[in-house]
Amino acid sequence: MSISFDDRKGIEAAGPVFSWLVRLSRQTLGRSVEEVARLAGMTVSDWQAIEDGRIPSRAQLRSIAKAIDLRIEQLAIIDRIRRKA
Repeated sequence: MSISFDDRKGIEAAGPVFSWLVRLSRQTLGRSVEEVARLAGMTVSDWQAIEDGRIPSRAQLRSIAKAIDLRIEQLAIIDRIRRKA
């Protein structure tokens, strides 16, 4: 089964996926927003903004991946999709 983002509805749906993945990964690890923000070298408000839908910078992307134990490639793919949404 493949996922296609050709139709507008699919593209619009991709936007929240990044934030959802970040939040889900953090929660699965049992880490608080404060803890992952500290691990990522970010403020709590910056981390929360990303979980709420703000698009992170490339530098933040690496920090986020490290803080939630994901490979940078996993977040980068979703981030690329999100930026096109």
